[in-house]
Amino acid sequence: MSLRAVLVGCGRMGGFIDDELVGRPDFVPPYCHAGAYLAADGVSLVAAADIVPEKAVALAEKWAVPKTYVDYRDMIQEERPDIVSVTTRPDTHAEVAIFAAENGARAVYCEKPMCCSMEEADAIRAACEKHGVVLNLGSSRRYQEAFWRIREQVTEGVIGDVQLVVSYSSGGALWTHTHTTDILLFLAGDPTVVSAQGAADLKPEERGAAGLERDPQILSAAFEFGNGVRGVMTRCAGYEFEVHGSRGKIRTRGNGHAFETHVFDEHGRATSANFPAWARSTGSVNCIHDLVSAIKDGTTPIGGVDVAVRGQEMSMAVVESERRDGARVQLPLGDRSLYVRGW
Repeated sequence: MSLRAVLVGCGRMGGFIDDELVGRPDFVPPYCHAGAYLAADGVSLVAAADIVPEKAVALAEKWAVPKTYVDYRDMIQEERPDIVSVTTRPDTHAEVAIFAAENGARAVYCEKPMCCSMEEADAIRAACEKHGVVLNLGSSRRYQEAFWRIREQVTEGVIGDVQLVVSYSSGGALWTHTHTTDILLFLAGDPTVVSAQGAADLKPEERGAAGLERDPQILSAAFEFGNGVRGVMTRCAGYEFEVHGSRGKIRTRGNGHAFETHVFDEHGRATSANFPAWARSTGSVNCIHDLVSAIKDGTTPIGGVDVAVRGQEMSMAVVESERRDGARVQLPLGDRSLYVRGW
């Protein structure tokens, strides 16, 4: 029997981002949530809601969604969905995800960033744990086959003991770097996070503010993980990752266009090793399949709410480090009230 899904938020990630990406060599459709449900097995998108009725109607017409609503609460209570997709602006993610968890949803597919503060992240996690709800964040690379192959090579010891994971990219702490922190966690084995230290482009008046009206750029960051692995973020052009081990390294190139494995010989010279075969696939559909499997078969999700909270906290901790003049910050953060709203 097919599971029932509903969508809250009928904008760009809800149903229209694919139109922007046509022609890009790295684009594997569908990327938007509505299109992903149409392509996924074992689930049907039965309704969509948006406070702007015309947006809901446009999405429904584009993706053959049977019903539309203005109030997402009415939709969830009337449709009784198994999965709720949250693709509103981030400042309402917590409200919608918590309502879904408290009103019968079995899974939530929440677009990134998870929310705007660690207080909100904690509340989402508490609601999911209380009601037995599975949550995956829309950090799409975690659900792409090429990154699964990297993690398999790491697990199999191809490059020895993992020592360091690195990202080369630029962007806002929450808007872009919740993607980045998620993959750093994934490549490091999804460990706990012990500490963070970094720099962000805060203005003087933002250092002591209770909230930020914009999403600051992360300039650099260093993380200590509970399993002994270190993580580094550095600001530069492109979007690439490296995993460094005691016997070699794995690199991504060109935002997922190419992948390389190098193993050191006894003299320290790097020799190329075969990177496993992989197929380009849509992380959005794979993420939905992961939720369907978790609901139907009880499998552990590839993502999950704990990892989502962890990645959010890494980004927030870098901002907090900057607010403390670059001091090393221990995690979990003590003050979880800092609110980042602008993007």
